[in-house]
Amino acid sequence: GNNWSKLENGISKLNGNNDIYGLFTDQLDNIYVGGTFTDSILSTSGNNYIAKWDGSSWSKFGAWIFNSTIIKAFNQDKQGNLYASGNSTDINGRVEIVKWTGNYWSELGIGNNVMPLLPSYGIQQIQLDGLGNVLTLDESNVILLWDGLNWNDLTKEQNWFHPNSFISGITIDKYGVLYAVGDFTDSINPNKGHRYVAKYNIPTGIASFPTNHSPLSLYPNPANQSIVISQQSLVNTIEVTNVLGQKMKATITPLSTYDLRLTTDDYPSGIYFLKVTDEKGFQQVAKFIKE
Repeated sequence: GNNWSKLENGISKLNGNNDIYGLFTDQLDNIYVGGTFTDSILSTSGNNYIAKWDGSSWSKFGAWIFNSTIIKAFNQDKQGNLYASGNSTDINGRVEIVKWTGNYWSELGIGNNVMPLLPSYGIQQIQLDGLGNVLTLDESNVILLWDGLNWNDLTKEQNWFHPNSFISGITIDKYGVLYAVGDFTDSINPNKGHRYVAKYNIPTGIASFPTNHSPLSLYPNPANQSIVISQQSLVNTIEVTNVLGQKMKATITPLSTYDLRLTTDDYPSGIYFLKVTDEKGFQQVAKFIKE
């Protein structure tokens, strides 16, 4: 508490050959860093991987060497899944975000839904909200959103505040509100930069609705054993799917005229999409998290 010291035990040392990036602490106080290290296997050459400090020793995390790439950004969701990226690329040469589930690494997005970034623009920050959205900030000032199904480029929104030179950081609150700080060109004086914090409300996944409909409400979200579905119209059908599009069993208990309870205790932890069709055939879709 009074002095700086090396995080090592004399035997287990980090042995960084080059820069060390992406310092992160998880819910169990383990520390992760990405960089180029000299390990005990190939002591004469550098190895790019994630190193983990468990309080007493360093170890290679995830049994994966990232070849010529370096991991610079980390984050962790409430389920304990670790997300990592930097300038690592997938087999198609695209920048990737990888997720560690406890047994293996997997890329967010497959097929046409891979992250649409070239390897020259590495990821410098990963942020997560309480609704299952994953946001990334890259070195070209692009902010991407993974909603559980697709990657979306938020910088292509019509009201985007175009950065003049940089976006230095992003954060997101539990309600899905994104904040970005940087040097922007706004509509008031497009010839000069304005340095401020910009705010953006991320779409919740609820479909647009006519003026005589109220939006679909789900609570609590994230859910544990059950979630309440509330809207101001009579429900005809309810369909629940996971992020792979697979239908889930929907056990419904009526609570009132417009409120229903969906049992979720048998659902694996993850992101789900709920589609409600009312008595007039109007459909709404909302996303929820099962803890």
